[in-house]
Amino acid sequence: MKGAIFDMDGTLLDSMGAWDRVVPLFLKKHGVADPGDINIAIAAMTFVDGAQYTVDRFSLPMTAADVMKGLNDLMLWEYTHTVQLKPGVRDYLEKLREEGVALCVATATDRALALPALERQGILDLFQFVVSVEEVGVGKERPEIFLECARRLALPAEECCVYEDALHSIQAARGAGFATCGVADGGSAAVDAGEIERLSTFYITSFEELL
Repeated sequence: MKGAIFDMDGTLLDSMGAWDRVVPLFLKKHGVADPGDINIAIAAMTFVDGAQYTVDRFSLPMTAADVMKGLNDLMLWEYTHTVQLKPGVRDYLEKLREEGVALCVATATDRALALPALERQGILDLFQFVVSVEEVGVGKERPEIFLECARRLALPAEECCVYEDALHSIQAARGAGFATCGVADGGSAAVDAGEIERLSTFYITSFEELL
């Protein structure tokens, strides 16, 4: 492996619980009861598409940009006050760097949130770059973001490993020729754990297993 492409939320950061909280909280602030399935419905979408879906589904009197700002404001507080690195992440990233592996991040989270979130945890400088789905125009149910990372790393897909907690992302990366590491996480990802483990090149419950 010459390149390692990491998802952020649910893989590097123990943050999916925060995301699961903020979307229903945003809806509640605007008079909409939690439908119970909103996080699953938008999981594979880009941030823009998820915001527009939310506007359309609940007939909110606002734009997708308004939804994005509202979610960003709520999530920024979570990243600042509650979100932590998953166990073993920092040590594993440093181990890969020492071995000469090039590191980057491929995230569905808006860059305006992702960069300060990684910087707060003291790991931003370990990555060559961070790519958001907004930059490639499609969600992680398709492989474009992973292929863009490989292009920037100047490596073929076969020499890179994608670390992900989401089934749709594992499927997309695997289909494009990447090795994959499934990372256990709670919430909606836990429902797909068996299939993620089956499809992944290898599967971990903690990065401490790789040290």
